[in-house]
Amino acid sequence: YIFSSRLKNYDHTWMDTLCLSGSTAWGRFRVPKNNGSKKSSPIKTTPITIVKRTNLDIWKNIVSAPENNFEDLSNNAKKVFDFISSKGASFFEEIISGSKCLKAETEIALAELVAKGLITSDSYTGLRALLVRSKYKTQRGQRRKRISFNMEGAGRWSLIKKSEEQEEESKNLSEEMRALARIFLNRYGVVFRKLLERESFSPPWRDLVRALRLLELRGEVRGGRFVEGVTGEQFALPEAVASLRDMRRKKTTGRLVSLSASDPLNLMGIITPGKKISSHYKNRVLYRDGVPAAYKEGEQIRLLSEFDNSEEWSIKQTLIKRNFSPKLKPYLGKGAA
Repeated sequence: YIFSSRLKNYDHTWMDTLCLSGSTAWGRFRVPKNNGSKKSSPIKTTPITIVKRTNLDIWKNIVSAPENNFEDLSNNAKKVFDFISSKGASFFEEIISGSKCLKAETEIALAELVAKGLITSDSYTGLRALLVRSKYKTQRGQRRKRISFNMEGAGRWSLIKKSEEQEEESKNLSEEMRALARIFLNRYGVVFRKLLERESFSPPWRDLVRALRLLELRGEVRGGRFVEGVTGEQFALPEAVASLRDMRRKKTTGRLVSLSASDPLNLMGIITPGKKISSHYKNRVLYRDGVPAAYKEGEQIRLLSEFDNSEEWSIKQTLIKRNFSPKLKPYLGKGAA
């Protein structure tokens, strides 16, 4: 939903190409410490992070896996994990043969390991295959549907972090803080404490602000007051400051922008007044000239201003409209129109 909203004519195969080329990686890099239940959260609701391969060590070093990740695995997941640990990156058929699990059991085990933040695959197809698996189970009297995303096309499955790496502490935390600060600055342009509340990878502000102050001293970023109504220190890229000045001079056009609430640009209740909208992928927010105009939370649609009947209909249609590749319609399921 995020990429299709941000990129014109987005094609889902772009993500596969980026992953297969080695420039991008995906995985769950932060697992809640209280995730100690035997039953893993559904893969459908597992928060997945997509990162540049060059920044992969940063994410792996900042967040370590919970100690109970291995103890809470099911028997099949342990078999699959042990096989990948000993043999290294392996294809799906190799994992089935080596772990002595059935095909369906292996799929469930891989989903569990992904949810636990332990493994990833060469291609993004691997994640899609896990997401659609339950939708296409063969039912009595029905023929199994053919899908484009299958485990055989996922490439190799490998550990996100080797066990010996989990025991090593970061050698240069300050350098990683500066790298993380640059990532947040490139994402938002302006960074301050309240803005990073929704960033699951954000370290304590006291650690990050030291890195930001150092970048300011080096002349890489600017400190000041860039966003009104926000207390505390703020830091911005020089080009972001210039962009903010240009935006202030521009005339409003009434342009509507609809986004998934899981998009980082869902800043309702953070830099704008009003209610915060939970960052669930099915929720939606609508901006008009950068100002929140409406939002959808669950099945409920709320307009934040009064509109005439014709404009209200247009607002609601723009809010719920989602653009994506037609090939993803079976994968996304109902309500994807």
